[in-house]
Amino acid sequence: MLGSGTCRCIRSVAYGDAAVGSSSNVDVVGADSCAGDHPEARRSVHDRGVVGHERRGDRGLCRTDRRREIVRGGRPRSEGFGNSRDGQRHVIGYRSLEPDSKHPRTLHCGLTADQIRVYRPDIGTFHSGMGGVVNRGLEKETDVRVGLIGAGRIGAFHARTLADHPDVTGIVITDPLSERAMAVAGEIGAEVAPDAEAMVGRIDAMVVAAGTDAHAPMMHLAADVGTPVFCEKPIATDLPSTDSVVEHLRSAGVPAQIGFQRRFDVGYRNAKGLVDSGRLGHLYSVRTTTHDYDPPPPGYHDTGIFLDTQIHDFDIVRYVTGQEVLEVYADGHTVTTEAFGDERPVDTGVVVLALTDGTRVIMSGIRHDPVGHDVRMELFGTGDSISVGLDPHLPLRSVEEGVAPPVEPTPKTFLDRFAPAYRAEIAAFVAVAQGNGASPCTPEDAREALRIAMACNVSRQHHRPVALKEIT
Repeated sequence: MLGSGTCRCIRSVAYGDAAVGSSSNVDVVGADSCAGDHPEARRSVHDRGVVGHERRGDRGLCRTDRRREIVRGGRPRSEGFGNSRDGQRHVIGYRSLEPDSKHPRTLHCGLTADQIRVYRPDIGTFHSGMGGVVNRGLEKETDVRVGLIGAGRIGAFHARTLADHPDVTGIVITDPLSERAMAVAGEIGAEVAPDAEAMVGRIDAMVVAAGTDAHAPMMHLAADVGTPVFCEKPIATDLPSTDSVVEHLRSAGVPAQIGFQRRFDVGYRNAKGLVDSGRLGHLYSVRTTTHDYDPPPPGYHDTGIFLDTQIHDFDIVRYVTGQEVLEVYADGHTVTTEAFGDERPVDTGVVVLALTDGTRVIMSGIRHDPVGHDVRMELFGTGDSISVGLDPHLPLRSVEEGVAPPVEPTPKTFLDRFAPAYRAEIAAFVAVAQGNGASPCTPEDAREALRIAMACNVSRQHHRPVALKEIT
């Protein structure tokens, strides 16, 4: 029974700049009131150096004694315990915007209001953040052990995100470079496996962040063993291989999410909300920009600007506008990837898309932007004109008099630009793996983005418009 002198603390976890699960009036109880009398007092702890927690195998014993600032990546973070303004509801894992905000039902991680988990100590159970009782499966903690395939740059980032998630109680990592897997595992306190097959039976969910050639085999493995799977794009670089994975997952009934992280970026989500609400009116045109700061290094398995880079634009256009692509015209050339030799891929691409309602989309993709990593979307409608990615750090310099240059630092990598979105997509996948909602980015979505990229390659090669119905 909870009351004075017993533990009523629920560990909050930082996602992005804010401590998700905390509110402005953070209430931290002292050591004498943290007796661990309720199930939520014991939670998995992966944070290194968190004051008030002891490592005991894969579990942590909560013995909070004071609020403490944790510094990671040069940014202070509050490690406290959140409650709402009424002092009775304690948020676990995710933070909703305040009720009087413009988007009161939007959560920081991009989930719906019904997916928030709130502990009500007055009645001793879990409720949804907006008042309804959550589904029976979330009335008590649902722990998840995750297998991570690939410990490169994005794999290591996903590993840290998973380690910070309150419901992830164990992580097993494998990578063809064993020393890389061991380095990441040592950083977050994870286990190392020799290969993905060795994880089977030890994990509840799989995150695939390996090279493109490994995506389809790992997703087939997940379907074979019935393990929910998250996979970076693309599933494969051809339709037959992609279709085989899509059908296998569908027939096995295995949930799968594809890593198109822009769907979880606040700006893109706000743009989608304005389109869905009708406030933009009829869309005249859309413009997208994806400009990398540095070209890929020699040896990188580059499949070309359309499939490797602008495929993100193809997906986000479908997501934001709610429309499908009917026809494409694409062109491009090679400027920055001479080191790849005679087989160097196209690294500068331009694309025009025709959407189902007649809207035209103009796209620019380049591999080298000397100012920074520039990713934007502009939407022009009968009711309004809006931009995603237009902020003081935008890596674009004005030559007009009196206009200040971009505020440093400008983003230099996709992680600089989209770190909160990457964290949010993993949080959403953990919810999917727990059975708490459908996949927000399905293998079928990945297939459509691939078809558009393939149509662009055909269009460039033959210098003609290509209808999507030609790509089957």
